[in-house]
Amino acid sequence: MISRNTSIDILKIFLTIFIVLIHCQFYNEYNETIYYLTAQGIFRMAVPIFFLINGYFFSYIIVNKKIKKWTLKGIILYSVWMIIYSPFWFSLNIKLNIIFILFGYYHLWYINAMIISGILLYILKRVKPKNLLILAFLLFLVGVIIQYLANYHILKLNIIYSYRNFLFLGLPFFIIGYLIKVQGWKKRITCKQVVFLISIGSIILIAESYLNFVHTRTGIDNLFSLIIISPLIYIYVLKLNIKYKVNSKNLSLICTSVYLVHPLIMKVLTKFHQFDSTLSALLTLTISVTISFIILKINKKINILL
Repeated sequence: MISRNTSIDILKIFLTIFIVLIHCQFYNEYNETIYYLTAQGIFRMAVPIFFLINGYFFSYIIVNKKIKKWTLKGIILYSVWMIIYSPFWFSLNIKLNIIFILFGYYHLWYINAMIISGILLYILKRVKPKNLLILAFLLFLVGVIIQYLANYHILKLNIIYSYRNFLFLGLPFFIIGYLIKVQGWKKRITCKQVVFLISIGSIILIAESYLNFVHTRTGIDNLFSLIIISPLIYIYVLKLNIKYKVNSKNLSLICTSVYLVHPLIMKVLTKFHQFDSTLSALLTLTISVTISFIILKINKKINILL
């Protein structure tokens, strides 16, 4: 059996947990500072790193010219889960329905952004790596500026789709993940250097989060420090290169399933009781993982759920 870099799958476990904790507002009732520095700070690196992983492995799609198959699989996945969640977003408001379809309901925006980011990167594949990197940074910077102007009420535009989208969050990290692979960034830096830079990046991330906590206390998706620390953490995990002669793909699929199903579990739980955030997070994770094993078995037969 071909060995698989299990360190990436282990990373996905932590990233998935981070996302569930964000959505459950983990620890919010007990300490607002800790809640904000985690849910609106440290945990926010989860989505960018997932995009980095997508971009990293998208290099194989480009090399093997599998863009049509990859895109079709993504569209099917997006469509199926949008239908599953349709009771929560579909209405008689045509304009609102179009917005949800174009940008995705709640967490499903990620699949939408991933598909479009992949298509755009495929179109841009012949652009020089240096120019791709500049483009990624500039796009991300625009998203950061839009969000900060909105959150600090300088710009009267606080629509989440205006900055948390494929263009200002998905594509930048998708490109960087792709460059990490094709440019061999992992080999250009030592583990000690990565750890040192991660330490600096962590300080910057926490400092940025704390300043937001003091001045606004609103949710921030596009933290500037994410473009520093997220690639560093992913490179470090790649360098760990934990490999076993077992197929850990199921572990990755379980993480995907938990991400896709956990908002549904959250909604069901709130129908029964208003749990505190900590218990809600634990219940959501436990039930989501359990259901994910069932989804995994079903997906082996129909292959449209994951």
